Amino acid sequence: MSTYHLEELFAPKSIALVGASPRERSLGRIVLTRLREAGFQGQIHLVNPKYREIDGVATVQSIEALPAKPDLVVITAPAPAVPGIVKQSILEYARAEGLRTIEGQVLNENTGMPAMCRELGLTVAPDSSQKGVSLVRLDVRSN
Repeated sequence: MSTYHLEELFAPKSIALVGASPRERSLGRIVLTRLREAGFQGQIHLVNPKYREIDGVATVQSIEALPAKPDLVVITAPAPAVPGIVKQSILEYARAEGLRTIEGQVLNENTGMPAMCRELGLTVAPDSSQKGVSLVRLDVRSN
């Protein structure tokens, strides 16, 4: 199996851990500990607006405040925060790549996808050329 264009997923040079936490039994703390124990050699950026630092590592308040685009974003934040974090991750990636819009298609039979796209602020419109498909679009510049 080819891993072409998957290097950032399988061998990231930097990871943003969104929801990093100093609390011992939290998922954010467990993931941070496991990354260190596994000997991850890249940069680990910690994102959590509640803390200035965790284990001596400075945190940032949001994905937008990261000093550089990470290769991989790991989200360990509480479930209600995930849609907003996903949207910000997409927007930051798109901006870093110089994209003006993000466009795609979703199947209408998967009712959760169009609903999630709307929740994230994407426009959802029927695709007149394909039955059962909607076009989704996000203007990067206005977000």
